[in-house]
Amino acid sequence: MSSLTWYLKRLSLMSLEEIGHRVRAAARQWLEWPLHVFSHKAMPLSEFLRLTDQELNLYLARPRHVRFFKLRTGMPPMAISREATVAVADDLLEHRFTFFEFDREPLGDPLLWNYNYKHHRMSPLIYAPRIDYRDERAVGDVKYIWELNRHQHLVPLAKAYHLTGDERYAREVVAQILSWIEQCPYMMGINWTTAEQAGIRLISWIWAYDWVQFASCVTEEFLSRFLQSVYQHVQFITQNYSRHSSANNHLIAEATGVFMATVYFPELKNAARWRAESQAILAEQALQQNHPDGVNGEQATAYHCLVLEYLLLAGLLGEQNGFKFPDAYWAHLEKMMEVVAALMDCRGRLPHLGDDDNGSVVMLGTPLPSRARSILATGAALFERADLLALAPEFDERTFWLLGAGVSARNLYETSGLGFRGEGAGAHRGAPLQMTVRGPVSGRPRLVGDESFCLSLKRQSQAFESGYYIMRSGETAEDEVVTVFDCAPLGYGSLAAHGHADALSLTLTVAGREILIDPGTYVYHSEQTWRNYFRGTSAHNTIRIDEQDQSVIAGNFMWSEKAQAVLECWESFESYDLVRGHHTGYLRLADPVRHRREVTYEKEARVFRIVDTIEATGEHVVEQFFHLSEDCEIHREGQMWKIENDGVQVRLCADEQLELMLIKGQANPPLGWRSRRFGQKQPSPTLVGRMVGVGTGVLVTIVSIKTSAER
Repeated sequence: MSSLTWYLKRLSLMSLEEIGHRVRAAARQWLEWPLHVFSHKAMPLSEFLRLTDQELNLYLARPRHVRFFKLRTGMPPMAISREATVAVADDLLEHRFTFFEFDREPLGDPLLWNYNYKHHRMSPLIYAPRIDYRDERAVGDVKYIWELNRHQHLVPLAKAYHLTGDERYAREVVAQILSWIEQCPYMMGINWTTAEQAGIRLISWIWAYDWVQFASCVTEEFLSRFLQSVYQHVQFITQNYSRHSSANNHLIAEATGVFMATVYFPELKNAARWRAESQAILAEQALQQNHPDGVNGEQATAYHCLVLEYLLLAGLLGEQNGFKFPDAYWAHLEKMMEVVAALMDCRGRLPHLGDDDNGSVVMLGTPLPSRARSILATGAALFERADLLALAPEFDERTFWLLGAGVSARNLYETSGLGFRGEGAGAHRGAPLQMTVRGPVSGRPRLVGDESFCLSLKRQSQAFESGYYIMRSGETAEDEVVTVFDCAPLGYGSLAAHGHADALSLTLTVAGREILIDPGTYVYHSEQTWRNYFRGTSAHNTIRIDEQDQSVIAGNFMWSEKAQAVLECWESFESYDLVRGHHTGYLRLADPVRHRREVTYEKEARVFRIVDTIEATGEHVVEQFFHLSEDCEIHREGQMWKIENDGVQVRLCADEQLELMLIKGQANPPLGWRSRRFGQKQPSPTLVGRMVGVGTGVLVTIVSIKTSAER
């Protein structure tokens, strides 16, 4: 897509108010251009710190009055993996990095912060607003530059110093920050092109600095240069907050970075104003970007978790330092955790709905066994939720660093200092500096000791008004069946940037084994054909008409004509679940088509009946897709597919009207792939049924389930 075409399409999705906002911002940037290009001298401390000379000398001695997350004593062995942390940190000392498809990849010495290590291109060191980071010819896939420059790897390095006292780790943190400041002058180069990346980098810097601040290598000279750059980061973000149609998870990342920096460094000039502004943004966006039922508006499970982690980080830091967020903020966080619990299977996995770039907020756990379970462990402690505790009985390292010592499954509801005392919603309880316990904001009672009841809560089918319908059965992990039916909006706002054309699709796991999957994301800014495939309709378990996507792609993070999914019926009883909906995506065709899907699940028999109704007048090509895990073995018997994955057997009987194909790893056009991690893809089997039909038609698919114990 040409740059002009992209800008025209992007412009069509903006309001007049947004256009005016962007014109003013561009004018300001160009007026400031001479200032940034010709002046990169070190600033006197008095220009960015609000301190007298005497206070400045005391400040440089580094006394800290800010309450941060980590309690430095009483680290329980069950929470901390010292060996794993040191192993990661030792790799980082040798500049071996693991992100996307890189696995302990040696990046050399010195690190080049403006270099794309995948596409081997150095981005130009020019005034940042002049750089088009979407231009792959100039910078390669910018994700590979930005991921390294988020500096999230500094956190395990700093943690290794904290756990071992080995100055090598602290020296590496200091050296990398100084080299970054040297190579990336303020407003020059690719790393000053977006406020979101600056916000994430700020979060990493603050966590890393808190762990190494008393190391001998943290000199007054370092601190002076570091604080100047922190100030510049905050100033840059506050002047360039993502607004209007861009105000999605990026805005939350930016505000979290500013909030953390201004709480942690209150001596920065304008800190109080910037802190209040960022806190107001977070309090507003927590409600605005999430549906009332707790589902994040991006309609992407990975971004649901990401946004939840940003909001959690800001909220906890604010609580510790007297900057409290409203009860509605915490109530939304609790609801977001309930969504994670509802979507998660018995192995702690979530379906890969929508985009997923493996983004994280801060690298506190090494490794993180299950992101979903880690979130629920934090929620169990924070909100005194025994039902969440039952789903995450092991309190992981990330939860420990966020909430402090004394957190364990055993003592959560037994320690008197943490007990529920009946205060109002959002009341602050618990021992200062050790953990923040709010109690159940939702009003849900404590479920002390009733673990069997908690487990039964997880297995209930559940509907979210925002569009996710979850069908469940099973009394144990080995007979658990989980299907997620997607009748949700395409995505958030006018761009729907991270949504996929997946209306009326469904996923299926049995006993924690993946059967029907959402194939994932793979890329964002490069390989346009693959970007379009992984978010297109043919990459999801739904129906495609005339080889066209349900919604019309307008750019890597834009959709023009958007399918609207509409729920018609949801019923859930002990014996069966039923959901029915349709979408409007194909009403745009010359001969309009409406796709309606009804899914019935008979729980005792463990049989799904999927009825697809195609309402049309003329002739159309109809394709039905079912994407399977790469771990599945498939055999065909007529119109029936026999699918097996580690002892779980599923029979999928397709409608007799369909011509059936099994496709795996097809390159042109792409079909039969999955991407478990950003930047990686692998062949996976896809069942395709195809027909040419005239007028209205009905396709019936039967899916029956057996486990090894039943055969």
